Amino acid sequence: MLTPIKTSLLPVINEVSTFACTVYVVQESGTRNIKVGVAVHPARRLCSLQTGNPRPLHFAAVYEGPRSECLRVEKSCHRFFNAVGSEWFAADTAAVVRYLDSFTV
Repeated sequence: MLTPIKTSLLPVINEVSTFACTVYVVQESGTRNIKVGVAVHPARRLCSLQTGNPRPLHFAAVYEGPRSECLRVEKSCHRFFNAVGSEWFAADTAAVVRYLDSFTV
C-alpha cells in the first residue's frame, strides 16, 4: 500500500521516510499533460524534468511506499491511462490522483 505525502515535505522526505521510493504525479502548467513516475528523490526528479520543459511543472500528488509497490502502481497507472510510447500522457489530473488514491492505506 502507498501513503500520500504532502509535497511541502519533499525536501526532507528522505531524511524521515521509512520507505525507499515514491510515486509522483507531475502536471505541466496550462496543459493536460501528466507524468506518473517513480523516484527515490522526487524533488530532484522534478528539477530534472523541468530542465527540458519550457512550461512550469508542479507536483499534483506524491505517494511513498516500498519500491516494488511503487513500480507496480506506476505500471498499472500507465496501462489504465494508456501512456503509450512516452512517459507523458494527456489526462485529467483529478482522475489520476483518484486512481492512485485507490492504492493507499
